[in-house]
Amino acid sequence: MTDYNSYSMDRKETLSFFLFFISGLLIAGDLFYNLSWAGLLFLPAAKPLKKECCCFLAARRRQKLLCQFRDLLYSLSASVAAGHPMRNALAEAGSNLSLIYPEDALLCMELQAMERRMQESAESEGTLLKEFAFRSGIREICDFSDVYTICRQTGGNLEAAILKASGILMDKIDFTREVAAVTAQKRLEVQILIAMPLILLSALKLISPGYLTPLYQGATGTILMSLCLCAMAGAMIWCIRLTAIEL
Repeated sequence: MTDYNSYSMDRKETLSFFLFFISGLLIAGDLFYNLSWAGLLFLPAAKPLKKECCCFLAARRRQKLLCQFRDLLYSLSASVAAGHPMRNALAEAGSNLSLIYPEDALLCMELQAMERRMQESAESEGTLLKEFAFRSGIREICDFSDVYTICRQTGGNLEAAILKASGILMDKIDFTREVAAVTAQKRLEVQILIAMPLILLSALKLISPGYLTPLYQGATGTILMSLCLCAMAGAMIWCIRLTAIEL
């Protein structure tokens, strides 16, 4: 089963990453040092950058799963309110989500696997929900699983608890999406600000190459351009850390 806390690139994604990374190094070497091969000196940064990229892809996959889980809560709330047990509610939710998402959607495949295991292995829906919540690493899914497990163990009002928990979690998911939209806009603004010096530097190299000659000659120019490159990279990393808001 899929572990959503980590992400492993396949061969195609790995090849695309290294092609993009090496191309970026060659362009940076040409812009900041007037020597394309100089950018290859930063090749050791490929490993930590690939790790960060995998973390980003894993977070994006969890966000996609969370959005699909919100639609699952709508379906479960309606089924439970109609008096259906959770086992049947999950099966109905799988059919409902298949009308919205393709069959290879993350949550659709999870619900299909749950239904198959409940039929073939007679596993309880509580165990399957708890396992799914652990693999997802998403707090909202873990909270929903805990509410369902506690109600089953204590004999509480399962219908009222699920409806109340679903309402709270759906509100929280909607708020999380709004925050993500705001931070995505700020990240785009920072990326544009960082790209502007690169565009200006490229324009100067094309229009007036002699204007940048002092920066490409001597140790002083090399140190200055290296500091500029490090400052831009640091600004990008700082922006990513600053906008990584967890609720």
